[in-house]
Amino acid sequence: MLARAARERLKAVKADGQEPLPAGRLLDAGRVASLADLSCKREPGPLPDDCIIVVSGLPRSGTSMMMQMLEAGGCPVLTDSKRVADESNPRGYYEYDGVRRIGRDGGWLQPARGKAIKIIAQLLPHLRQDEHYRVVFMERPLSSVMDSQDEMLQRLARKGSPRSGHRLAETYLKQVDAVRRVLEDFRDTVQVLVVDYDEAVADPANTASRVNRFLGALLDESAMASVVEAGLRLHFTPVPSDHG
Repeated sequence: MLARAARERLKAVKADGQEPLPAGRLLDAGRVASLADLSCKREPGPLPDDCIIVVSGLPRSGTSMMMQMLEAGGCPVLTDSKRVADESNPRGYYEYDGVRRIGRDGGWLQPARGKAIKIIAQLLPHLRQDEHYRVVFMERPLSSVMDSQDEMLQRLARKGSPRSGHRLAETYLKQVDAVRRVLEDFRDTVQVLVVDYDEAVADPANTASRVNRFLGALLDESAMASVVEAGLRLHFTPVPSDHG
């Protein structure tokens, strides 16, 4: 399993005695926590019937939005709807409870074949190596991720420590780097397409086209793009223009 490779990578990182990333790099570099170097440079071709479509990324990076796009475009999605929609995600979280068992039980992956499922970035190394995946990885600046998480905590009336965001950002950087180091050794079974959240919001039609081509070009791109436009009206505050 990829999990074994992940553990070996993490041991190697500790053995190297790597220093924590410089604090100034944490929220300054919006593209550091990324799998961009693994992103497909060309269309991978038809989607095999048993391929598992994984929507991944850090929390609050737009994974639920991408699941909505895929569902609207005609892609079957695997979700149990146990986590109900709320103010933070009015259209739902698109989660599947079986993902929680990914590190100890991969049997639940069978019903995911031919469907899209949301799996948080930190769990990607636990994917079974004997399956084939196409991973749509959502990327968002860490500053925006932290802001979105703070807003969600405020809605839930929860408080974090003043330095928790700083430490969490550094943790995210290290986790995504570990994921990248694992997945780069499994290019035969895992293909990745990185999608920038801000670009998806600004140009949903282009994002829908990129994702559709990555997944075999069988989805309804117009329907996919329309979901993002609806999301904009709910969540996105446009920058005021000179034209009023």
